[in-house]
Parts: sequence; C-alpha cells; structure tokens
Amino acid sequence: VPMQVVRSKATAGRVEADEEVYQEEELPYNLVEKLQDAGINAADLKKLKDAGFNTSQSIVFAMRKDLLSIKGLSDQKVDKIIEAARKATDSGFLTCGQLVS
Repeated sequence: VPMQVVRSKATAGRVEADEEVYQEEELPYNLVEKLQDAGINAADLKKLKDAGFNTSQSIVFAMRKDLLSIKGLSDQKVDKIIEAARKATDSGFLTCGQLVS
C-alpha cells in the first residue's frame, strides 16, 4: 500500500509539471472561455462547458443539432457561438470559394 501512495505522488508531480509547461507555452487548443472576448455571454459559455464543450475546436467540429440541444441556446446564439469559435480556431479549413478568391 505505501508503494501506491508514492507512485500517485510521483504521478501528481509529473502532471503538475506538464501543466506548468503549457502555462508557459501557448496551449495547443483554445479554451471555450476565450470566446467571451468575442462577445459570447459567460452564462452561455457555462452551458457549453456543462454540456462537455470545453474547447473552441470541440464547438467547430460539433454537429449543429448537438449545440441546439443545449437548453437555453437559441438558433441565433448557436450561430454566433459557432462563428466565434471558427474565428478563434485556426483549423486551416477553407471553402472552395475562399480558396478561389
């Protein structure tokens, strides 16, 4: 039993060290809280997080109907959230029209 305690402490130390590295460097994803800078209401962001959407990327790749199923998010809000998430995420995706222009 004491050996397991030592391992969990060692593991916790490594996790903390990894988190510190990400705090110093730029994160490889955009947290959903950053959408507040784009004018998305904090209460709507909490609804998204409660539904499991923690990053902008998760919103961009989610099906629209899944976002609409979140209680309190209207069609207009979902459209605004998706647009803000797309702008916050550099997915490298271009439509054909954007590529031609």
